[in-house]
Parts: sequence; structure tokens; C-alpha cells
Amino acid sequence: MDNIKSDLGKATGLRADVETKKHGGSGGTSFTLTNGSHAVTKLKVWTDTGCGFRSDRDLVKDIEITWDDGTKRHITGNQDGNSSDITFQDKEKVSTMTLRTGNRVDKVSLTTTNSRKFDEGQDHGTAYSQRVGNGVLLGFEGTFDAADKELISIGSKFATD
Repeated sequence: MDNIKSDLGKATGLRADVETKKHGGSGGTSFTLTNGSHAVTKLKVWTDTGCGFRSDRDLVKDIEITWDDGTKRHITGNQDGNSSDITFQDKEKVSTMTLRTGNRVDKVSLTTTNSRKFDEGQDHGTAYSQRVGNGVLLGFEGTFDAADKELISIGSKFATD
């Protein structure tokens, strides 16, 4: 699929974005938290105790993004518990990103080109390194549990050169 997108970009002159496969559990309601080709300027992540048999750990409950055009959106609206945020400085990009998931989303971590670190969640599940393209974060896609207001799966989307 990456080759098809890349070839399409070469043929049409359109930029092909870098999307990393979604990881985590199955089921739920799909979400796409992007705003066209607008860059993320602020990322905020909430974590809190999981529901049901996942009550032994904290899980990612919501993500809110602000883009360079001022638009702000979130996924579930469950903004209880702990939260962390990062506002990207001028020309600052993501150099690495890791998403930890099991049957739910456990953690979002990243390092920027200015050596700043963002880390919200716990080290449960499996760590999945994200392909960061040119480092400009465009957003995320995945699934969430509408009843429990928890993220089930997640993948990132970055711009390319």
C-alpha cells in the first residue's frame, strides 16, 4: 500500500502522507483525528483507570489536537484523570514516536527535534515505533469504545517531504 501511495504521489505531484498501521484491540467506533494537511501545533493526552477487567491499569482515554489553523478536536470527550500536553515550537518536528497498545491504547510517547520528550500513559502492551516521515505530525486514526470512552487502537499520520 505504501508503494501505491508513493507512486500516486509521483504520478500526480500530490504529497503522499505516511500512515502507520493501527495497533491495539479490535472493534469499536472508527475515528480519524486529522485536519487535511494542517500540522499539529498542540497534542494533549488524557489517561485514567481502565474499565472492567482493565481496571488494574491506566489507559489512554482521550486525545485532543490543535492544528496550525486554530482548529481543535478530540476523540471521546473523556477528559478525566491525568493529562499531559506538548505545544510544538516554531519549526520543531517529531523525531521519534512510540505508541504502546495491548487490547487498548496504553501510552503515547514522542521526542522532538528540539530534544523535548512527551510521555503520557503506562508501559503496558507492546511498543510500536511510528514512521514519522518529515516529522510534521498530522494526527491519528484508530478506534474507540464509545461506552467506556477508551481508545482501542491507534496509528499515526505524518507528512512527507
